[in-house]
Amino acid sequence: MEKTEKITKKIEKEKNTKEPIPRLSNPVNKLIYWTPRILTIIYILFISMFALDVFGEYQFPKVLLALFMHLLPIFLLIVILSIAWKRPKIGGWIFLLWGIIFTFFFNTYKNPVNLMLISLPLFITGGLFFLDDKINHQKSP
Repeated sequence: MEKTEKITKKIEKEKNTKEPIPRLSNPVNKLIYWTPRILTIIYILFISMFALDVFGEYQFPKVLLALFMHLLPIFLLIVILSIAWKRPKIGGWIFLLWGIIFTFFFNTYKNPVNLMLISLPLFITGGLFFLDDKINHQKSP
């Protein structure tokens, strides 16, 4: 009897936790879970290529500072991804906000190609994180 009581208490405790339990048994749910994370990693690699232009512009002492300055958005995207990985709803809001910031800071709204390459992936990723939160991180009934 003691073992069944412990198991029952453990099950009740798990039901009462506030942490959502990801439902990744369905292949579609796995796809929805992994797609925004992989797209963000690909986007980070794509944007980080733009930092390589500093090697042709500056001499050695200044190139390190210039490289660091060009990689600041990348560092922030990595932090945002680490937040969104565990809390997709918060990550979705941050990615949408970051997409708005990129749109106006880099003036991507002036050129449709720039908008699609620089800002649109952030909006899509934010939406996918919202979808992931809605489908995979709901509280258990």
